[in-house]
Amino acid sequence: TVAFKECGWTTSGAAPFDAAFYKERETEPPSTFTLQDLGNSLKRQFDPGVLTRVMLHVADILGKNIVVMNGMRNPGELVPLQELLPGKHILLGVRADFEVRKKRFLENRRRVGDPTTEEDFLRLDRRDQGEGEAPDGQQVARCLALIKPGNMIDNSGSFEALQVKVGTWYDEIASRYGLLMRE
Repeated sequence: TVAFKECGWTTSGAAPFDAAFYKERETEPPSTFTLQDLGNSLKRQFDPGVLTRVMLHVADILGKNIVVMNGMRNPGELVPLQELLPGKHILLGVRADFEVRKKRFLENRRRVGDPTTEEDFLRLDRRDQGEGEAPDGQQVARCLALIKPGNMIDNSGSFEALQVKVGTWYDEIASRYGLLMRE
């Protein structure tokens, strides 16, 4: 499925790319716990907005004027957007009910090292939400609290339903701000 083609973002081919990337390097992909640790380490070493600044720099190099940033984990990641693009960024939140997230994660996620038990999922989810984390660590709950009500999408249904909801939201934003329309 191609989504937001004008942004240069596509979901087609993502899994094969990941598998090929790691196979070529004769290594295993990192677990979600490892990725959380890496993100926290980068934010501590530099500052919470480091990943956003890198993304904006890459977008600039590639000449992209519409950028979709997925997976904000700390409110500090918003600071570079506020500083570099004041009034030119929009936050969209996508949220699913806890039981739906748990079911999807335990039944559908296949990243090496990801939780396979409910207890491990709970530990990962609590950390992701910010429980026991430093202020510059994982803070998804705080990030979602920043989303304006009209920009929060429920992802408790099917993937197809989510695509429709995000597409409808984008069409409204594109129309309002004169952005490229989807194909």
